[in-house]
Amino acid sequence: MLLIGATSVVDIYHNDFENGRDRSYSLGRKYAGRRRIRDAPSGKNVITLESNKGDESSITVDSLPVSPYAATAVKFWFRTLDFENGDSFVVEYSNNGKNWETAGIKVMPDEFDNGDWYEQSYDIATNDMETLVVRFRCDANSNRKKVDLDDFLFTGIVAPVSSGGSWSQIAISDLEDTTDDDKR
Repeated sequence: MLLIGATSVVDIYHNDFENGRDRSYSLGRKYAGRRRIRDAPSGKNVITLESNKGDESSITVDSLPVSPYAATAVKFWFRTLDFENGDSFVVEYSNNGKNWETAGIKVMPDEFDNGDWYEQSYDIATNDMETLVVRFRCDANSNRKKVDLDDFLFTGIVAPVSSGGSWSQIAISDLEDTTDDDKR
């Protein structure tokens, strides 16, 4: 929980991967790429991660400025292809791209079914961070397992400095009008 007063939610970064490759993210060399599909949540392009090859099976959103925000969140769409029991993908964050914390893990079959699109969001504690680096990593138990990702949206909460007024306890997800279990 966060202690905040009157707040506003601000978009920090959005990418639907429709405008080609830009420098705001980096892809693993061999097991990650942008591809065109018919049923993307928006547009036609998604990022596809494959296998379990660490950084090579990941997309990293680099250096988001988060110092003005009391808290941040990431919202995105995902679907898996050919995942089996125990396969997962992980969303991690860091202030330097080296020491990673886990924002969330999605594990098959407990939390999703292959082929269906799901919208997911995670709150990320950015306590005193200047910049935020977020990595989405495929963690399947063998090759050729895939996760498609689309529509990354990072938001931040701008909270005023307390001047002795009243504060209420809410989480960043309480300010959004979505749930973790939206499904397409």
